[in-house]
Amino acid sequence: MSIIYTEEMLVKKLSSYKKFSVIATVVIMLFGVYIGVQSYQRASYVMSDYSTIKATVTKAQHWQEEGKKGRMKDIYEINYSFNLNGKSHSSSFRTNNDNYNIYKASGIVEIAYSNKDHSQFDRFELLKSQSSIIGLAGRMGIMLIAVIFFFTVIGLIVKVKLRKKVGMPIQDNT
Repeated sequence: MSIIYTEEMLVKKLSSYKKFSVIATVVIMLFGVYIGVQSYQRASYVMSDYSTIKATVTKAQHWQEEGKKGRMKDIYEINYSFNLNGKSHSSSFRTNNDNYNIYKASGIVEIAYSNKDHSQFDRFELLKSQSSIIGLAGRMGIMLIAVIFFFTVIGLIVKVKLRKKVGMPIQDNT
């Protein structure tokens, strides 16, 4: 059994979608801003009084995982460690193919750590980019554009599918 849509039903569904997309955009943006500010604060804390050290790459791994629709996806991971005041620290990160090859060949990762709290550390280049307020604003702007684009495309798809069900023209002023 199929539902026969009237023009009134179509208008209600499109109105509901618009409300949903506005709410979803706000929620996603708030979450993104929260994560971005957390990264900015952590990076700013470390970079406010930091030193750098060369960490040793302990493991460089490359493998493939099955992604969406059965496509294979390359994963590159670098594990590193360093000693600071007699204490061993280690971590890992995922990267792209080009950076993976650079880290694997050099065997070194430049680390910045907080002089106040040596347990606060990360890759120097990452902390440098995350501690910039301009970088934070740029990342937030890109995220906003991506979210708006996503919901606009989904909205267009919804409109087309609903209008086909009622046999209405696809163009409108909404």
